[in-house]
Amino acid sequence: SLAPYTFNDGTSNVPSDLPALAVDTNYLSTGLKAVGLSLCGVVTVMALATSFWTYHNRMKRVVRAAQPIFLQLISAGTLLMGCSIIPLSIDEGVTDQQGASAACMSFPWLVALGFSLTFSALFTKTHRINKILKHAVRFRRVRITPVDVIKPMVAILAANIAVLTAWTLIDPLQRETLVVFEDVFGRSTETFGTCDSEHSTIFIAVLCVINFGSLLYALLEAWRARKLSTELSEISYIFSAMVLILSVSVLAIPVL
Repeated sequence: SLAPYTFNDGTSNVPSDLPALAVDTNYLSTGLKAVGLSLCGVVTVMALATSFWTYHNRMKRVVRAAQPIFLQLISAGTLLMGCSIIPLSIDEGVTDQQGASAACMSFPWLVALGFSLTFSALFTKTHRINKILKHAVRFRRVRITPVDVIKPMVAILAANIAVLTAWTLIDPLQRETLVVFEDVFGRSTETFGTCDSEHSTIFIAVLCVINFGSLLYALLEAWRARKLSTELSEISYIFSAMVLILSVSVLAIPVL
């Protein structure tokens, strides 16, 4: 601690013939990956199954009332969020640093697009019902097509894509190896990998504002429609689903 250590060759250079060092890299265990990918498989199978069921029964009255196009979008969004588990299972124990960095950046793409697609479809369904019944109260005839109400969904998705594209081009997430402990020769004895970029906090904050702001507005739409009593009403289920999405998000973000 008072002066550089001097080795047998008279210098302070670390000898090149030191015994091999066992480094604890803290890579994800095989068991943990198996559990995560198994859950990803469950989500994938269920999303595809619900999508197939919706297509197969698209002409039935109850499915037509639930608007099949939005049901398919919910299945697609759920599939994307489920697939975000895959890049989380990729580290330097599976691929090189470049591949791990690509996995880092693909995670927010899958989560943000899947999240926005799922809840914006729920929001659009509720918004459509509110719009129809608002005109009905005034005894006005109105014809609302899916194209008319899909505009908010397109706007939300476009905002997410714009932020994610800027993030990818300007300051993409990179896989970094951080040193936890070193031996007396300055060699790393324990490390762990993490995904980070200089301005990642800014981009994450913007994505949260876009998605959670839209989600809160969607909850407001569902709350306004809570007392609507119509045949095959699904407002209560949509409201419950969005509350669940919000609750999971509030818990998941601090854990991440």
